Amino acid sequence: MRYADAANIYVRSERAGQRVMASIRRFIEGRLRLKVNEEKSSVTTPEKAHCLGFRFRSHLRRRLRAIIVKHKKRSRHLYRHLRACGVERGAAIRCAYRTGGIWPRSISNAMHRAYPNAWREERVYTLWTEWRRQHPEPVVALDGQLLLGLEIAT
Repeated sequence: MRYADAANIYVRSERAGQRVMASIRRFIEGRLRLKVNEEKSSVTTPEKAHCLGFRFRSHLRRRLRAIIVKHKKRSRHLYRHLRACGVERGAAIRCAYRTGGIWPRSISNAMHRAYPNAWREERVYTLWTEWRRQHPEPVVALDGQLLLGLEIAT
C-alpha cells in the first residue's frame, strides 16, 4: 500500500502561509496522529520549492522544448533543424523519429544539446526576471503566492 507523504499548498502571503501551516500541522498530528517532518516542511516561494524531486522551473524548460518540437510538425523537419543546431546525426535521428509524441521527444539528449538551459536564460523574457532586475533585494513572494510544503515522516 502506498501513502501520499508530500503536499503543496498555495496561499497569498507569508503570514497566511504560517497560519495555514500551523492549522495543517495541528490536523495531521492531532486528528490523523501522524508526525510532520520539521526538516522538510517549510513556507517558501515556488521558485525555491521542490516536491518529490520536481520543480516548476525544470518543467518550464521541458515545456519550451516540447513547443519547439511541435512547431517543426514533421519528423524530417525536426531532424533537419537539430542537425542545423549542431546535434550529431544519430542523436538527431533518435529524437526526430522517436514514437510517443511531443513530450517524450522534448526530454531527449538531442533537444538538450540543441537547446541547453543557458539558451532559455538568454532568450526567454519573463516577468519574474524583469521584477528581479528592477528589485534586487530579496522578495518574499512570487506573484503574491507562497508555497507551503509539508513532508510527513514515515
